[in-house]
Amino acid sequence: MTHTEPDPTAASSPVEGTSIPVLPARDIPETLALFEQFGFTVRHDEENEYAMVRRGTIELHFTASPNLDPWNGAGIAFVRLNDASALYEEFLAAGVVPLVALPRSELRAAERVRDELRAKWDAGESIARMGELVDQPWGIREFPLLDCNNNLIRFGEVLG
Repeated sequence: MTHTEPDPTAASSPVEGTSIPVLPARDIPETLALFEQFGFTVRHDEENEYAMVRRGTIELHFTASPNLDPWNGAGIAFVRLNDASALYEEFLAAGVVPLVALPRSELRAAERVRDELRAKWDAGESIARMGELVDQPWGIREFPLLDCNNNLIRFGEVLG
């Protein structure tokens, strides 16, 4: 008898589901406006201070966090796509957020960027930005979107 891995294209079992991250938002209307500009449909339950954004099968939820410290309490999500390049190009074309090189190794550059972002945050300005599309050595093509709450949302596809 041979052991085989489950076929990922096989019919869904009753235990399969969808994960939907719930991320913090200092200002839900600002967060919804950002995602609406990216082509998401938005829904806001003001009474419960909760919001949802959806575009196709991509869904993110947000909960009001008016005292959010974006450097100590922001969220992280990974959204798996079939075509990260296409979504990246659509986001670029929307021109909603600046495309920035996100510092990885140079400590001074990272500190400078952090100081600039803190000043924007303190002034009530948006800190939303997007990084470049990159083929990672672990076989994922992805790009990061840091929303107006500094939540890191990585959009990617498996290569190969």
